[in-house]
Amino acid sequence: MTTAMPTTNTQPLKVIYVEDNANNQRLLCRMLSQRNIAVQLYDNAEDGYEAIFENQPDLIFLDVHLKTKTSGLDLVRQLRHAGVNTPIILVTIFNMMADKKRAIEAGCDDFLMKPFEMKQLLSLVDQYSGQA
Repeated sequence: MTTAMPTTNTQPLKVIYVEDNANNQRLLCRMLSQRNIAVQLYDNAEDGYEAIFENQPDLIFLDVHLKTKTSGLDLVRQLRHAGVNTPIILVTIFNMMADKKRAIEAGCDDFLMKPFEMKQLLSLVDQYSGQA
């Protein structure tokens, strides 16, 4: 687990990002570090699942394809089944309607398509964190 958090006097927004690619982790973390956002990074679904219950984040970003038995969509289903209501943004390279439909059915709130720009990321953060 890695954490990036700027120091300010206000309570930072808590985000968990489950992503197995270190470059993608660094990119999202660097973009969010410019705001008052504490990012916790996990490289597998199992650790991410535990962290979500332990840390109660304000927003969750999940990569759809993880190099573990549990995919991002599987993790979404597990979280929703367990009663987690935190907004979940699926991060994916796919832009197919069938993929979007499966993600919505699994319980995702929205999507972030790779590659993404900072304004797209921050727009989703604002939309789902109530900081808009």
